[in-house]
Amino acid sequence: FNTNKIFLLVTKIIITLSFISVNLFYIFYHFYFLIFLFLIFNFCLDTRCVLWYNLLVPIWDTVSQFEKETLFMKLSIQSQNLVTDFGIETAYRMIREAGFEAIDWNIDVDLPASAVRQAERLEGLTVFEKSQEEIAAYYADQLAAIRANGLEITQAHAPFPCYIPGREDVLDYCIGVYKNILLFLDSVGCENLIVHGITVQEKKPTLTVEECDRLNMKLYESLIPTLKQTKQIKVCLENLF
Repeated sequence: FNTNKIFLLVTKIIITLSFISVNLFYIFYHFYFLIFLFLIFNFCLDTRCVLWYNLLVPIWDTVSQFEKETLFMKLSIQSQNLVTDFGIETAYRMIREAGFEAIDWNIDVDLPASAVRQAERLEGLTVFEKSQEEIAAYYADQLAAIRANGLEITQAHAPFPCYIPGREDVLDYCIGVYKNILLFLDSVGCENLIVHGITVQEKKPTLTVEECDRLNMKLYESLIPTLKQTKQIKVCLENLF
């Protein structure tokens, strides 16, 4: 007669029964809890109780509105070629009639790449060198046509390039231009500005990776103080990297 074996056997039985009872309790507990939730839910639906109207419905309405305003994507198109080819009023009317809800505003056309590359003096090249009042007056007709057609300016493209190999003064000039653009876009309700970064040419590199990084840090960090002056505008990176 081995008492140790009996003790071990009894211990195993107790542990096994405990395990079974705990699991059964867990299963039944959750089963009854689900039934309870089901009954409460049906009570809310059937009786139209105060809880349903005062708590659940307002929450649902709020979530739905949030999704409509911030989560649903808008159908958008760039403005450049249409405005150039058809004129301001016709272009934006065509965009709306084609079913678009928003535009990617190509204000980059007002400082063409060729003008930056060919300029001996970096002044008098674009309206973005002027005051905010003058910039607003310059774009007044476009903004009127955009709003008349119920279009939203979801983003705008900044002029590019902002750097020419060996000419960091071009970068300094473009940073000033971008700051003026940020303030202008903030005033018209555009929340995103696409700023093309500086890249290393693949075939004939004129910059080292380290120098390219330094210039890009200078570019984007220089815009931070101006961004802090705006309400909610963001600088977005073109996928050049």
